[in-house]
Amino acid sequence: MHAAVPGRWSYRRDRDRPDVEYGVWEGTVAPDVAVHFHPQNQLTVVLSGGRTFQAGHRVFTVSAGQCLHIPAGLPHKSLPVAHPGTRCLNIYLDLQGLGGEPMVVAVPDIAADAQAALSALPRIVGHLLRSAGRAGGRSQATGMGVALLSGREPLGAIAARNRLSREGFSRQFTRKTGIPPSGYRLVSRLNEARLRLRGDISIADLAADLGFSDQSHFGRHFRRVFGISPDAYRKGMR
Repeated sequence: MHAAVPGRWSYRRDRDRPDVEYGVWEGTVAPDVAVHFHPQNQLTVVLSGGRTFQAGHRVFTVSAGQCLHIPAGLPHKSLPVAHPGTRCLNIYLDLQGLGGEPMVVAVPDIAADAQAALSALPRIVGHLLRSAGRAGGRSQATGMGVALLSGREPLGAIAARNRLSREGFSRQFTRKTGIPPSGYRLVSRLNEARLRLRGDISIADLAADLGFSDQSHFGRHFRRVFGISPDAYRKGMR
């Protein structure tokens, strides 16, 4: 496990499970990133201190020894609330059976060391599954996002199919998800970039492929959403 640089996110892939990505952070106030979502489930395990999140229209404070589950596709953000001495571990992975709503569970006897906490992942998932009662389904906000991304239809066409004006659909989508349709699609492109940064494509070519005006434009959006530059993120994935 790599050491965290205070105040900065640092990301890696688990060598034993390449499909599992994790990030570590330590400091007092987490970066004030934009509302975003991930295609995988996010588990935030607080090792010391605390974190505060907004997920949908709810605010969650996560204390040491607790884990917050944020379902795949659910818009959320970390709030810039001071929690001195915070150390936390974010784990991104595909999970079934956790339901579509965020939840906080206690993880008894979790180690304050990120590597030990990552090793305890099966136990953490077990606590989440028991708390969720193996509920399925997804939240209304997540379902709306999936519908928006399916087929990449123009917003006007999606709105018309739902018997709404473009403006009415946008207002309803933003109210239910916390992010406008254009923002949701932008984050989807950035999530695709996050995956492709594991490969050898140049960052400039990746930016062009995903429709950004240039590498600088892409980098600003990536850092605003994920709290790290594309180059630093790529280095962590290798």
